[in-house]
Amino acid sequence: MITQGTDGLSRGVWLTSLQALMSEQRLLQAIFDPLPFDLTLVWEYIAMIPGAWRQWRHQQWNQVWMAHNNFNQLNVCLPPPEIAIQALSFTLETWWERPHSTSALFFIPRVVPSFWWGLSRYLQELPPICPQDQFMSRPPILPIPITVLYLAPHSPTLSVKPRMDSPQNYRQCVATLATG
Repeated sequence: MITQGTDGLSRGVWLTSLQALMSEQRLLQAIFDPLPFDLTLVWEYIAMIPGAWRQWRHQQWNQVWMAHNNFNQLNVCLPPPEIAIQALSFTLETWWERPHSTSALFFIPRVVPSFWWGLSRYLQELPPICPQDQFMSRPPILPIPITVLYLAPHSPTLSVKPRMDSPQNYRQCVATLATG
């Protein structure tokens, strides 16, 4: 339903069956709440990551973030959606200092646009979490899907492409150019 105010601006009215179960303020807060920390869920996603990460730490979004705490380990962060961009940016900036041994795992409620697309080629989207379909020790109040992002460590590789064409292809190219 859309209502129009006296100023001529239209405003959407949001109606849901959940409004009968909780207050409007609690419902709005639940939309922007971070995913509660769930050790089993974190281990499940760490198991999906290639290479066994034995050392990892939970970076709490509401604590002071220090760059040196992110180095040489897997950092797990469950930020609320409104500060996810700052958490990702900070992690990418610190990742550049030690890209071979640092990585991160983010669990972000999907109430924001996919702002992470194009931030880094090392940032990968893992299978999302649907809270209603997954067993969780502390499920969120609302069944909002959770986007899982993985910032992989850099693994240097040499290019396997030949730098020059084979002599046969080169001769054919020169002959074609010469004959027109």
